[in-house]
Amino acid sequence: MAKIKILYDTFDICNRIRQIDRDYYVVYDTRRKCFEIHNSQQKPNTFCITCEGALDARVIQKLQKTNSNNIKRLIQDIERHNDYIKRQSDRQLSDRVRWQAGEMFDYAMRKQDANFDDAYKTCWV
Repeated sequence: MAKIKILYDTFDICNRIRQIDRDYYVVYDTRRKCFEIHNSQQKPNTFCITCEGALDARVIQKLQKTNSNNIKRLIQDIERHNDYIKRQSDRQLSDRVRWQAGEMFDYAMRKQDANFDDAYKTCWV
């Protein structure tokens, strides 16, 4: 058997998980050697999260954080993180453009005596 449904455990984690959402249940995958949390209302794929090692408070915290009741806060967190990534990307692009423009300026200043009149003309052979 690949998966075993867990109803009770020593630290009553399964019961605490069901308190978060009564549709959650715990399964142990014997092949992957990990616990999985499923939601019976999400058919046909009931899988929610995986936890390596033992069931502990981290699983409960993760389920509370990602619970559908917290959807507004989750979306705000995601949007805030996406804005941060966009600002960081824009800043990196700006720094690169500034550096490249400085390199072009330095090159142009070193070549003051060069004739740039023909620089943009195409020579056909």
